Amino acid sequence: MQQTTITDENRQDFYNLVYKQSRHNITPLIDISMHDLPIMVDCLGKHYEEHFNKKVYKLETLTSVKNFKLPIDYFDRLIDDQKEQDIGWPEVKLNKSVLIFDRSPLLKYRSVDDLHKILTQTSNKYTPTKIILRLNLTFIDDNRFDNRIKNLSQLELDRYRIEKFSYDVKNDLLYIEYENTN
Repeated sequence: MQQTTITDENRQDFYNLVYKQSRHNITPLIDISMHDLPIMVDCLGKHYEEHFNKKVYKLETLTSVKNFKLPIDYFDRLIDDQKEQDIGWPEVKLNKSVLIFDRSPLLKYRSVDDLHKILTQTSNKYTPTKIILRLNLTFIDDNRFDNRIKNLSQLELDRYRIEKFSYDVKNDLLYIEYENTN
């Protein structure tokens, strides 16, 4: 398999592919209109802010900003993902919030243990009221589909319980919503 090199000629096409902008009409953004709390979104923050006309704290990875030459209005804070196993989470001072990982490139190609580590780090750092994940299961490092579902359904976080757990067969997306129990 050959690795794709991002160039000025393919930069926007590659960004659209990675961030699935073209699929928003098929798979719409997660409805945040019901949340009165501040929203933090990894990777699609700009699209959430524009679509819902609501202030969103936009988190982006350094890799995405560099590779896609994202304008400064696409992010509020940067996630240092240069060391894959040692992610640097930015300081964001919010009392209560909702943290959304919607088809996040940061979560692709990760094992369930890696996902647990990332979710534990973010839940400890930000203590959000809710954590919402929507991810494509073909990128999780398990052998069988039923193993992926089972392992992700057992992904527990301290001080959180799973509020919603559903799988969209048509779009191959798993939705998990954690709620803080404190």
